[in-house]
Amino acid sequence: MISTFKRTPGFTLVELLVVMTIALTAVTLVSGLAIDSQQKFKVKAETLSLRGIFRKISNTAFILEASLDIVVKAERIQLLTEDESLIFEQRFEQLSFTPIRFNVNELGVFEKNSIQYFISGRSHQFLVSEGHNEN
Repeated sequence: MISTFKRTPGFTLVELLVVMTIALTAVTLVSGLAIDSQQKFKVKAETLSLRGIFRKISNTAFILEASLDIVVKAERIQLLTEDESLIFEQRFEQLSFTPIRFNVNELGVFEKNSIQYFISGRSHQFLVSEGHNEN
């Protein structure tokens, strides 16, 4: 007896599984790169914001014609008056700092030349008065 089985148009289950596996593998590879570049962007944005923060601190001291204290610790930078009143505070998610306290005079000149910060445990120097990274 001859079989008259007709094949209907479409894909078999095995073909669909192979295509889905290939697509999911590609998505997994691309998503890993996207997450890594997003992390790098956040670090770069915070590092660049350091320049603006220290410029703002220098300008504030000059405008107020007052000597101000800068407190750098853990994940934040604070600007304080001589009587310890908080003027400004900036918190960071990606950067952490070596604790230090230093002064900016009434002309906007910093007492320290640089501060040390860490990104994922790796040490970096930020030149405070020049507003850029050393490494």
